[in-house]
Amino acid sequence: MMYFANSNAQFFNETDLRKAIDKYDVSMSIKPAVERKKRWDLWGGLYYAGTIYTTIGYGDLAAVTFWGRVFTMVYAIFGIPMVITILNDWGTIMFKTANKIWKKVPSCSSMIQPLKQYLHSKHRHGSKEVGPSDRLNIIA
Repeated sequence: MMYFANSNAQFFNETDLRKAIDKYDVSMSIKPAVERKKRWDLWGGLYYAGTIYTTIGYGDLAAVTFWGRVFTMVYAIFGIPMVITILNDWGTIMFKTANKIWKKVPSCSSMIQPLKQYLHSKHRHGSKEVGPSDRLNIIA
């Protein structure tokens, strides 16, 4: 807040703002965060590729060179439609699977009906507990 208390805060100066934030952190006994340098290793590359073709684009890892940026644009032009197609296929597969499972629900309910009737008749005759021998009769 010290940064905005100055009357000349009309012009944004990132260096002054950073100094003010650092000074505030020291006054509040906040330890500075260790900033880890972004690396272009396998996992960093996969992370970068994932943020490109899923259109997330966090911006914390970016190509710096001209050709790196050009490659990123070409990669996005082909990668984004490909990911949309793959996600569409996965959605279709999941829908068909859920539909098959849902169609089996009526057959499951036909198996449960006799069990409900049996338990209801046992309860009506005064027996509130189902013993081990009753469990075998239910299955058979």
